[in-house]
Amino acid sequence: MSKKKLRKSKVIDQIRVGAAKISINLNVPYRSGDLKNSFQFTGSEKAIEIKTNLYYMPYTNEPWISPRWKGRQNPNEKWFEESAEFMAKIIARHLGGKYVKVK
Repeated sequence: MSKKKLRKSKVIDQIRVGAAKISINLNVPYRSGDLKNSFQFTGSEKAIEIKTNLYYMPYTNEPWISPRWKGRQNPNEKWFEESAEFMAKIIARHLGGKYVKVK
């Protein structure tokens, strides 16, 4: 791979990772900041990896089914899916692609 193509590839990776960081930071439920600060982002030509080691992250995104919540809805439900959709839109816009939602 030529130096020019390698540079372009690295810039595209930075756009993808930047879009991931922005969308997560805008949508993450925030109480103490632990969840927001736990995310790690890496990007490559084919994927963006978003990792967290906090055990409770799935519970911030999923419906509440425990009797403890007395039938109330999780106010943060589906925040991660919304972040992923926003991320895809940003990446498509900046890289000249088109965002298409598949159901």
